[in-house]
Amino acid sequence: MHFWAQSDSDPGLAVVLIWVAIMAGGILIYYLGRRGERKHLRTLAQELGGEFVSNFLKGGYLSLRKAEVELRVRLVPRTRYTPPYLVVEQMRPLDFRLRVEVKVPWYKRQTFFFDLLKKFTLGDPKFDEAHQVRTNDPTRAAYLLNDGRRREALANLFQHGFTTFLADKKTVQMKMPNYKDVDLSATKVREYLEKLQAITAL
Repeated sequence: MHFWAQSDSDPGLAVVLIWVAIMAGGILIYYLGRRGERKHLRTLAQELGGEFVSNFLKGGYLSLRKAEVELRVRLVPRTRYTPPYLVVEQMRPLDFRLRVEVKVPWYKRQTFFFDLLKKFTLGDPKFDEAHQVRTNDPTRAAYLLNDGRRREALANLFQHGFTTFLADKKTVQMKMPNYKDVDLSATKVREYLEKLQAITAL
């Protein structure tokens, strides 16, 4: 009675309280909805000897260190317009920007992006037909992609279901849409991270 009496005398306060309750409920539902992701990452942390770094809103990530380089594994939830993603990343960036994607018809694309990177073709008909490459440094992109071992590691990850390789000023990462539980086994994740490092090995 006291609450509603107060609300009648101060409708502005009632609106604020209702808004706060709705927001808090939404955040709680979002947090609880990501319990499965956190469970997977905690299990991987135990099996791979890494650390689960918790984040209330983003769900957290698995952090591993290998040869003084931090490696991370993240699980990005499904949204209205995008599928769930498995992301493996290396926190030591390249000194140029590069994006390599598996080509799909525009009507099958699950995400769209805009950037100022230039389209680039490697000169290998088979590779160029299957992939779309964008970069701010064609010379360095060609050097990386023409290396047999790097190209083999990249092709292996694409064959496993990854669709995007992205290097920017902060990270080097690969993204797999619609991942399955089998992709989250310790053996698979270890393999993915090793291949990612092979692509960017100095």
